[in-house]
Amino acid sequence: MHPKTKSNASIAIFLGACILAGAVLANYAGKYPILHNEPADEITTTLVIYFYGARPESYCDNATIWEGNDPTPISTEPLENRTIWEFRNVTFKAGTPWDQLETASDLIDFSWDASYYPSFKSYLITSIAGVKNGQSNTYWLYWVNGEFAPVGVNLYNLENKDVVEWKFVESAW
Repeated sequence: MHPKTKSNASIAIFLGACILAGAVLANYAGKYPILHNEPADEITTTLVIYFYGARPESYCDNATIWEGNDPTPISTEPLENRTIWEFRNVTFKAGTPWDQLETASDLIDFSWDASYYPSFKSYLITSIAGVKNGQSNTYWLYWVNGEFAPVGVNLYNLENKDVVEWKFVESAW
C-alpha cells in the first residue's frame, strides 16, 4: 500500500470515528445535556413529591393536588403519617427538574435547597419543604416517567407531559 493511501485511510477511519462519537454524544446530550443546558420552550409537566413519613413545612399528612399554575389546591385528602404533593399540568419556561421544582416552590411558597458537585457539573437536592437529606439515611432522589434519573437535577431535559417523582427514600449507598 502506498504510504499516502495508508495515511488517507487512517484519516478516513479517524473522521468516521469522530462522526460516530459525535452522533452518540448528541443523542445522549439531547436527554442528559452534560455538554449544554439550553432553556426549552414552555412545557407542561406533572410533579409528585412523596415525603413518606417525613413532615414538610406545610400540607402535612395529606395527599394534596394542585392543577396548572393555580396555588389553590383542587383536592386535599387526609393520610396517616404520609404526605404527598402532586402538581398536575404545571407549565414553566425551561426544561429541567430543577426548573420544575422552582416553579412549584414559587407556586405554593415552600423552601428547597441543593448542593453543587463540580466534578459532575450538577446539583443534588438536599432538602424540600424543610425535609433534609440524611434523616434516618434517607435522601431526595427523583424519577422521570417511572425511571430513576441517572443525572443531576439540572442536567435532565424534561419533555412535555413528563411526570417527575421526588421520593424521600433510604439510600442504597
